[in-house]
Amino acid sequence: MENEIQENVLSAEELMEQFPNHYSKYYKHDLYVNSINGGNITVSIQNQVINESELGQANQVYQWDRLLDYYGKYVGSYNTGTSIIITARANEGFNFVGWTGRKCQKYCGTPFASDKSTITLIMDSRLLLTANFN
Repeated sequence: MENEIQENVLSAEELMEQFPNHYSKYYKHDLYVNSINGGNITVSIQNQVINESELGQANQVYQWDRLLDYYGKYVGSYNTGTSIIITARANEGFNFVGWTGRKCQKYCGTPFASDKSTITLIMDSRLLLTANFN
């Protein structure tokens, strides 16, 4: 269940070159995370570690005033090219199953999936990620 879309995604530098009006290094992208059934998430961004418990309750997310079928906790808004490390940790008695979610460029239609508990991503679009446990 390796993240297949990563192989087909342009690098932040390529995006900025091909779409300079949309993907400047100053363009910001939102990150939302959530965990389901028995675990928690840690996000590491530029020497800052954010625990899911610090983010409060998950809320339904909108895209251009349209309600999405996703509940997440807002982590922050980050420049194109920002590297983030996200780690899912299972609580005692639970197992990490995998990440699911979507990348939202023009639309929130690009699926995201990975079975690695720690993933490193480069911000190039809005991300809606869920860590799944059982």
